[in-house]
Amino acid sequence: MNKPIVRITWNDASDTLDPWVSEEELKKFTSSTALVVSIGYLADKNRSYVTIAGDWQEDLKIWGRVTKIPKKMVVSIEEIPLPHPVAPPIDTLEH
Repeated sequence: MNKPIVRITWNDASDTLDPWVSEEELKKFTSSTALVVSIGYLADKNRSYVTIAGDWQEDLKIWGRVTKIPKKMVVSIEEIPLPHPVAPPIDTLEH
């Protein structure tokens, strides 16, 4: 698996906590943003979405903790450079 690790800043959709809100609360809610920063493997991307994953299981070739973000909600994507060489698996490290 050769996928970059990225930091995505994006505007999340959000709900009001209360089921009923006043006009004043509605205007305040509408003008606020829910800016989120997510970090993970850039698992996939297409014209509409960016998909990141927090985990990769090498033996089974499966992704874990997958998040699909609509591209229109993305503010920025930055690749996080890894130090080279990558550290060996933890079970090979001396304790």
